[in-house]
Amino acid sequence: MDKFEYYLNLNNEYIKLALNPSINKNLATLGDSVLKLALADLLYGKVKYLSEHIKFYNTDRTLVEDIGKHYQILNYIRKEELEEVHHDYAYIKKGKNKSNPKKYIATAIEALLGAIYLINNQTMDEVKAVILHFKKIIDK
Repeated sequence: MDKFEYYLNLNNEYIKLALNPSINKNLATLGDSVLKLALADLLYGKVKYLSEHIKFYNTDRTLVEDIGKHYQILNYIRKEELEEVHHDYAYIKKGKNKSNPKKYIATAIEALLGAIYLINNQTMDEVKAVILHFKKIIDK
């Protein structure tokens, strides 16, 4: 079991909040920032165009199709309050200003990263370890 799986299965209020799409938006905002900071810290000095690499690893498509699928996040997300429930991880590109129907998967992953950050007293070590593993999954 890797670190992300450990947290995904942890009985913790932050984790429960992260997996509830109706109330996880603020935690996801924190998680998105933590993800970007962890990526910047891990990649700084190792890549020529830092912002491009951060964008590559931090897209909704990558979070849904690579990370969501790898961890089968749909098995964990509370779906009772969702208008539309999906059972696969194929990211559907929508037109401008239209929300992707699977955005809630990426949002849950970001919220989980925010939860990991909070559980660990707002330190980055565990988050960076998770992101390093995410990077390996994405780079396959």
